[in-house]
Amino acid sequence: MITRRRFALKLSAGSAALLGLPEVRSAEPWPTRPVTIVVPYAPGGNTDLLARALAQGLGQRWKQTVNVENKPGAGTNIGAAAVARAAPDGCTLFIAQSASHGINPTLYRHLPYDALRDFAFVALLAESTLFLVTGAGSPWRGVADISAASRAGTKLAYGSVGIGSPHHLAGQLLTTRLQLDAQHVPYRGSAAVLQALAAGEVQFAFDATALAWVKDGRLRALAVARPQRWPLAPDIPSMAEQGVADFEVGGWFGLAAPAATPRDLLARIAGDVVALQAGPDWAPKLADLGLAPLSGGPEAMRDRAEKDIAKYAALVRAAGATAD
Repeated sequence: MITRRRFALKLSAGSAALLGLPEVRSAEPWPTRPVTIVVPYAPGGNTDLLARALAQGLGQRWKQTVNVENKPGAGTNIGAAAVARAAPDGCTLFIAQSASHGINPTLYRHLPYDALRDFAFVALLAESTLFLVTGAGSPWRGVADISAASRAGTKLAYGSVGIGSPHHLAGQLLTTRLQLDAQHVPYRGSAAVLQALAAGEVQFAFDATALAWVKDGRLRALAVARPQRWPLAPDIPSMAEQGVADFEVGGWFGLAAPAATPRDLLARIAGDVVALQAGPDWAPKLADLGLAPLSGGPEAMRDRAEKDIAKYAALVRAAGATAD
């Protein structure tokens, strides 16, 4: 007779095999104590809310408490370093993303962890994108209008959530590609950027949370920072549609663990993540956060990190951004 628990373990094993992890053979209960998912940002952002949705789903599957611990600071380095040094017992996990495992390896001269060697990648979770936005009173209707304004001698400034952020690097990439004369103005958080944009303090910005401001008429969206339209905002044209090819700056999120975590535990966790993602509630929860589902196992997640490290290295150097 196949018990419910043995069936769940068989499902977990089959899902993990699809991700390139070994089959789960042990039927020992796990986890036997609470699991912690570390988020390298303050509570309330989409990374935090994504982690809480994941924690709720995994906690129900495991019949165990799954906590979310916020460890913000140093551009995600505090949280990432804490997980890299944690006990590799499967009970400390990390929401890795394009900052900790894409931008920071080049941005920080003294990174307190190795993005590739200090972590075991488990599964990709979701992705986000950035929207190029301007004030509602702006005459601009597309990317070409920004270029024309710069050529006409208009003094331009663009806002971001901080030096070296994806928002800053997207602005730098646009400035380089269109040969704009534009000054970068960093702010503390997206809300401050969007308020400055609505007030006319800066003329454009890239932001992932701007859609609410666009919908209520305070801002206008000019483009999405990717080759194709974003499925959650299909009316906003892509950069490629407006003649700016190979322009993609966004975010991805994945689950990671300390590097020495046993592979059988990684397989269990990965299998349960896959099962959770296949459920009917996962995609709608992500959509509410402005995120799109993203699937893939350890190799896909490592490949994403390696490609981002290479891509953002060029952007960071072009922007002249460094951090200690």
